[in-house]
This record gives sequence, structure tokens and C-alpha cells, in this order.
Amino acid sequence: MKRYILLLFVLTGLSNGVDAAAFENKGNNKQIEIASPGPDGFPVLISGAIPVTVNAYHPESPVRQMTYSCFVDGKKLFTGRRLTQATDWSWKDMIHLPNRPVGKTVRIKATAVFSNGERIEKEVSFTYHARADLVDLRENWDNLAGNASHTGRSVSAVDPPLQMAWTVNIGALIERTSPVVHQGRIYLASIDQGRKSKAYLYALDSQTGNLRWKYPVIHSVKNTIVVEDSAVYAQTVDGSLHAIKTVDGSLKWGTQLHVSDHSPLTDGLAIANGVLYAGTGTGLCALNARNGKVLWENTAWSQGEATAATLTVGANRLIGSAQGLGLYGNDATTGELKWHLDRNGITQRAASPALHGGLLYVTSAQSLFIIDAATGLIIVRRTYPFDLSVTSTPLLTDRLIVFGSADNGLVAVDRETLDVEWQFAVPQAIETSPVLSGNTIYFGASDGNLYGVDKDSGQQVWQHPTGAPVLASVAISGNALIAVDFGGNVYAFTTKR
Repeated sequence: MKRYILLLFVLTGLSNGVDAAAFENKGNNKQIEIASPGPDGFPVLISGAIPVTVNAYHPESPVRQMTYSCFVDGKKLFTGRRLTQATDWSWKDMIHLPNRPVGKTVRIKATAVFSNGERIEKEVSFTYHARADLVDLRENWDNLAGNASHTGRSVSAVDPPLQMAWTVNIGALIERTSPVVHQGRIYLASIDQGRKSKAYLYALDSQTGNLRWKYPVIHSVKNTIVVEDSAVYAQTVDGSLHAIKTVDGSLKWGTQLHVSDHSPLTDGLAIANGVLYAGTGTGLCALNARNGKVLWENTAWSQGEATAATLTVGANRLIGSAQGLGLYGNDATTGELKWHLDRNGITQRAASPALHGGLLYVTSAQSLFIIDAATGLIIVRRTYPFDLSVTSTPLLTDRLIVFGSADNGLVAVDRETLDVEWQFAVPQAIETSPVLSGNTIYFGASDGNLYGVDKDSGQQVWQHPTGAPVLASVAISGNALIAVDFGGNVYAFTTKR
């Protein structure tokens, strides 16, 4: 899988500080994964049908055909049925099992035929049961990691083990656009891979995942979208900013940000208390979210190379980034630059800071920084023997600081001593921000898996394979965890009963 992760960063053109060589694969293995159904559970639609989702990819030898067979208690139901290609990574179909065979063992075997003639098979078995609990989204999850300060803690406890309530494919690839939740609906956005006019904003029904509406944009949305009150907001790589009505997907207002056309706009948005923060460099601005009126524009610092960081808001500070140039703290009300950090290894940084109690927590290169948000004073810098050049925003629990790494999995350090308490090994980089729900930390990784680990011990308590890189952080609301993968699949999980 390392080979196709390397291709991902080449195709998307992101400059995020991640060493691309870390994704090289000395072998030439082709892999497929059955993302749905899975051994941990499967979705059963109201009709009784089961969605089948298979992810597979190889840069030099594309998949030519994907088929699957189904067996119930060892008896063949069908063989060689073709799946429909949804995106470059993902294939899908629906199984209608006769008489809803509750308690019986169902086995699915998928076969991928690559363009060079190679065949790779994957199978999964599960016991058929009644439908999972209906998804009940309660709290809003309006920004990356839940709010504009990116604290990453959910109000509700979604306890493992989890089972899939539904999954859908939106027909386009999803990069770092984490799903957001508002008033019981799910919103996300896609990239336009290969200029196929498939960049959209989407609204999905929480109960079924069915599409409520989609709004086309000319260029890719590569990072955090936000939602507040009656609109969802997204900025595209060319600097177009869109406010879309949540009720029907029509345009509320739009504008062109004053950003450079020499580097794509891959920063993420933030929204708080009716103010939308967008752009970067001299195109960084605050707008009235209701009507798009510009409240202020930044004049103090310039745009750097494309960055994968998302803006952070809190304690009357707006924290922005310029790849290669550093970290900036602007007054969130007036836009006045209050401080700038460009030393101690903080310039080559991809992660978005989390803000707790007036302090910023952010990783860069091989260091964890704790910074006074008001003054920019570095209170603590702790260096570790592993690569932290990822887009993972630190999570604070009652006693730990938890963050992803490029080469050492998920890392937890003591909040007082900053000594490493535990590490959870993952074979690929963790670009997502860990999220806390109850006693479980959930995150996705570039190895194509969703994970849940105990917050105190770091022991794994749940895992779901998708087979496509997971670059976007999960959202949690009510009784559900919402996740996406790069192949364009959206998943809703609830606690398994």
C-alpha cells in the first residue's frame, strides 16, 4: 500500500512537509480490501440489501475488472457478479439476500483483475443479523475536530465495538475534507481528480447516507469545510469561496479571495460566532458568514507554498500558516498581526494547532510545541526521535497529549512531563487528527484503516479496514462516528449491540 500512497501525494500536488520517500514500496504488491461488509459488522438497508464496497488501486497496472461471489452457510448464492466502478479506487454493488438469513454465515469473495492480467482475491465472512441502530446525530460538529479551536472531544460517547450503519460512495475522491455535521445532516466535499468535473459539495441524509443535494465547484476542495446556521462553506484551490444554503444546496453568496495564483489554496477554513475565516497570506480574511461582507484582510504577511494546515480560532486569535515561512497569530477581531514564529523548526509544518486555555499545541518536524496564543511565546519545545511532519492536530485528554506521526504511529505523551506514555504502531503515516469519544480515541491512517484505541493505555479496541488512505479526520455526533476514505466512501458507524 505504500506505493499508492506515494502516488497520492504526487497527484494532489500537496506540499505538506511529509517526506515522500517514506511512502516508497520496495515491492510491487497489488492489494484489494473489502470495505463493506466487514468482519466487525455490515450495513443492512431498509430494503434488506447489503452494500458491497471494494477498494483497490495500483499506479502502473489499473484494475480492469472487479467481480465478487456470495455464499450463505457454504451454499453458493452467485459467483462472478461484476461491481460498478465508483471512483479510481472504489467499486460497489448491492446484495439482496433471500429471506434475510438471520444467524447464518455469509461469505463474500472479491476478485480484482489488473491490466497486466494479475488476479488478486480477498474475502470476508460475517453472521447476518438485523439492522444496526439508526444513526441519531445530535450535537453539531461544525469545524475540523469539532470546533474552531480543534479540541477534538465529542460530547457523546460512541463506545466500541462499532458496526457499520451505512456506507455510500459519492462518486469522487475525498482528500483532507473531514465530514462536518450540522442539525442532523452530514456535509463533505471532493477533489476534481484529473479534471473530470467531479468537484462538489455534498449534503447527506444521516439515516441512510442518501444524497440530499450536491453543489458543483470548478476546482477541487482539498481541506476543511465548515458549517454554521444556514450555510456550509468551502474554498477551492483557485481561491473561490462558496457559501451554500444547507436547506437546498443553492448558492447563498460567493467571492474570489485575493490569493496568489502561483500556489494552490489548500488551507482549511474555520468558523466561529458568525465569522468565517478564509484564505492565506494577504488573502487571509474574516467575513460575515451571513452575507460575505469582508470584515478585515491581512496585510502583514505573505502567502507561502501550499500548506495542508487549517486555520485555528480562539482567545481572540486567528492562527494561520505559510509553508516555509512560519506560524502567524493575528487578532481575530481586527486582523492585526500580533506575532510570527519562524525558528526552532516550526516553518516546515503541516499540522493545525489545537487551542486549549489560551495555549496552542502543535507539532512540527520532530518537535511538540506549546505556545502562548496571545503573545506567540514558545513555552515548551520538546523534541522526539520520530517524524512529526504530518497534518495531525494534537488531542488533549485529562492527562495526555496525543498526536499522529509519519513513522511511529499514534503517540501519547504526559501533559506534565511530556515524556512518552505509549505508542500505537501503524505501518503508514497518520495524517488525521485523533478524536476522543468517551474513553476511546478514534483516528484514520494512510494504511487504509480506521482505528479506536483506549485513551489511557493505547491498546486497540476497534479497527475497520477500508483499503483506501484515510486522510480526513472523523466526526462524532450523537450515537455515530462518521468517516470518509480517499476512494470517496462515506461510512456511518454506531455502537454494536
